[in-house]
Amino acid sequence: MKRGWMLLLCLTLLLCGCSRKESQVEGDCVVYLLDQGKTTLQPMAYRYRSENTDDRINELFTMLMQSSEEGSYSAAIPSGVNLINWTLSESGTLTCVFSPAYYDVATSEEVLMRAAIVKTLTQLEAVSALEFYVMEEPLTLNGTAVGTMAAEQFLEDVGVSVGTIKCTLYFANAAKTKLVPVQVEVEADDYYTSEQLVLATLIQGPTKDGCYATVPKDTKINHIVTKDSICYVDLSSEFMNYQQDMPAELTIYSIVNSLAELTNVSKVVFTVEGSTRNLYINLDLSQIFERSLELVEE
Repeated sequence: MKRGWMLLLCLTLLLCGCSRKESQVEGDCVVYLLDQGKTTLQPMAYRYRSENTDDRINELFTMLMQSSEEGSYSAAIPSGVNLINWTLSESGTLTCVFSPAYYDVATSEEVLMRAAIVKTLTQLEAVSALEFYVMEEPLTLNGTAVGTMAAEQFLEDVGVSVGTIKCTLYFANAAKTKLVPVQVEVEADDYYTSEQLVLATLIQGPTKDGCYATVPKDTKINHIVTKDSICYVDLSSEFMNYQQDMPAELTIYSIVNSLAELTNVSKVVFTVEGSTRNLYINLDLSQIFERSLELVEE
């Protein structure tokens, strides 16, 4: 269902209400805007004008496009970027389609814009996650599809560099019979969540001698999102180009164990190109996986 015309109507209705004092502290939700220097998120309380979910989505998008008359905050979505339409699935995923100008937004501002949109819209009970499209293609940054995003994927101090993150990755041993834990430091990137960074680094393979990559090197991360401690991982079809001498258990549990090292992940669900595969070699891929220490070399 296309909502572009509704957004224009909502914008007209709300223009008169945008002069409210920014000191407002009571409301039904929080709209995340940008500070004047566009370096951090600035929350503003907001009270809904409608009881209808569709209308509330349009209200929030409209507010995200507003700057204060006094210049105390800036719009999260800059004037050159147009929201063409949006659709809300029964599962709670809000798909937003933006104009090509999205890619013209500076890197630092884009991170804040994306965080502001996700953190604002997921406050609605009907919305659990968002995915961004630019025209007909999924939003892609640095050659990687951003995928589905939930509010908890963004740090409270989003936009502030955190340097590096320490994590434990699991690779295969020389005999390819067990997993070997390897401590690594990954350079943090404002574009990506910890789950994306961990899995992308795992796919790149080890730098330590005596360890071997477990995931086919051409595998791409289509989507990765964590909800209720379950990490949902959707991989490209190249994932099925498994190594003949690499047991399925090592590949799957290298991913599961590596992701489960993150404090917000306890289980992992796999799909390939959006579909559940019954088998990965001889392993049932349709199950929910938990960390396995039995496969870790002592």
